[in-house]
Amino acid sequence: MTEDEVYRASTQYRLWSFTPHALASLRAGTHALAAEKVTAARRSKRDVVSRPSAEGNGVDSNGAEEGRDASGGVANAADEVECLTLAEAQQLVDFYCSKAIELCNHLKWPAAVKATALQYLRRFYLSASPLTYPPSTIIKPTIFLANKTENHNLSLDEYAAKAKATRDQILAPEFIVSQGLRFTFDVRHPLRGLPGAYMELLSLADGTAEVLEGVGKTAEELQEELMALPHDTKKANGASAAEKAADVPSLKRRIHTAYIAANKALETTALLTDVYFLYTPSQI
Repeated sequence: MTEDEVYRASTQYRLWSFTPHALASLRAGTHALAAEKVTAARRSKRDVVSRPSAEGNGVDSNGAEEGRDASGGVANAADEVECLTLAEAQQLVDFYCSKAIELCNHLKWPAAVKATALQYLRRFYLSASPLTYPPSTIIKPTIFLANKTENHNLSLDEYAAKAKATRDQILAPEFIVSQGLRFTFDVRHPLRGLPGAYMELLSLADGTAEVLEGVGKTAEELQEELMALPHDTKKANGASAAEKAADVPSLKRRIHTAYIAANKALETTALLTDVYFLYTPSQI
């Protein structure tokens, strides 16, 4: 099987990959359903509270005040429940995602745990809404679930103490979170492939890379093409062997700088956006 075929068989591709339109539609549908449930629950609660005092207070059996139509007036105005808009709900999720990064950084957890926790949060809130599942109650259980998935092995009691939460606050929502994740806990991170790409580029810079069959070029030719890329110093095309050798350390420094920048972006910016839903790990 090719790498593409392996990825297409993963749950990340089959269940958590979307087009921008499909992703927006899914979120809109989830939010609309949650808003409807919140509104219905609010009305039901109000009806239960007001029912015992309905008789004798000028309210007929249909729930309308005397002298007013059952379909209008003040009665309907009270039915309105103001919920968060879709944009506001997404902003709330994004805010708690940033808080999750802060908590993981405070705990000094590996990047893989942090990245997995963020994807769990964002995946969960595709089928759930902050209107019905407040992120403040979901964030800590989700991070602990990522801790277990990534085999970081921090005990529940240690985590509860550091996260300032009780055991029940961490364990109680775990099944709901797992259900929202469709019990698919594997996350394919671009972070895992980045060090390999970094080492491969260093080998290309040295001219010692092992070239795969079918590339049609030697390691030296690939090195020349890499050194010919635009940069602050002169290009390697047409340079002598001594000049090329002298430029190799400069090229390696550029590769290292790019690696650091990419690693930082993947540990922060990428985790706070929808790139995991829209692109494959190699594209990210």
